[in-house]
Amino acid sequence: MSKILKFLFVLGLPALTGCGLFEVASGTGVGNPPQADVALSLKANTGAGLAKRSAAVVRNPDGSLTVRDSLGQALTLANIDVLIRKVEFVLPQGVTCSSVRGVACIDTSAWINGPYDVDLMTGAFTPSTNFIKLPAGVYKELKSGLGVPPGTGAFAGLDTTRPDVIVTGRFGESSDTGRAFKISLHVSDELEFGDSIGVPIHSGALNKLVLTLSVDNWFHGLDMNACLDATTSAANTTTSGVAGTLQWLDDSWCGGSGSIFRKNLTASGDFENQEEPE
Repeated sequence: MSKILKFLFVLGLPALTGCGLFEVASGTGVGNPPQADVALSLKANTGAGLAKRSAAVVRNPDGSLTVRDSLGQALTLANIDVLIRKVEFVLPQGVTCSSVRGVACIDTSAWINGPYDVDLMTGAFTPSTNFIKLPAGVYKELKSGLGVPPGTGAFAGLDTTRPDVIVTGRFGESSDTGRAFKISLHVSDELEFGDSIGVPIHSGALNKLVLTLSVDNWFHGLDMNACLDATTSAANTTTSGVAGTLQWLDDSWCGGSGSIFRKNLTASGDFENQEEPE
């Protein structure tokens, strides 16, 4: 049976920063679960249903990913970056904030605040999320806030004024030199994953929690060639001056293709714990 965690992706909502909203507990007391070491990563892959078997992820020799739109047009994705506002962990049943150490906690949820810039091709968070302490147990729900509200400004060296999701690539297979495209979106959606079993996080191990987004269906319902042809040359030129590059700025682009892509993206997640002994 699948052990997919349940996530809630809240994109573009204001960050919660008031001290009164957080409770940081010491985790002392009789009967508290032991602490577990957790590292987070967030990756893109191809292969529907293969997210749990990381070795099955198919990449091109240059590290890119090739997918197809609804008309069979090959699209090679070279870079995918997202901004994440926070990651929230709904605590296992029976565990309260009194068992949480070093991270924000209120009621039955603990979380870390960003913003984070995440490279979906490598899974890397900037700043790093490799040293999180959580109570050991079975986690059935995790909530991750993607997107940074406009006006947040620079944080830890990150450009938080940029779009929340940026995808760059080109038409054709990885060996082709087709026209370039760039998808730039500000998003505001919720995404949920989950089942009744959950995913265990153990003490005495490094719990590598990996969220994977399968890119196979991101372009379903889209005709990328038609969208490129319908875009004017002026709108098709990036700041780097590469002619023929299309950019999406909102949902209305190309008759609503931006909205279709965004909804496809937010329905593509899977989750696992690639645990390693300490």
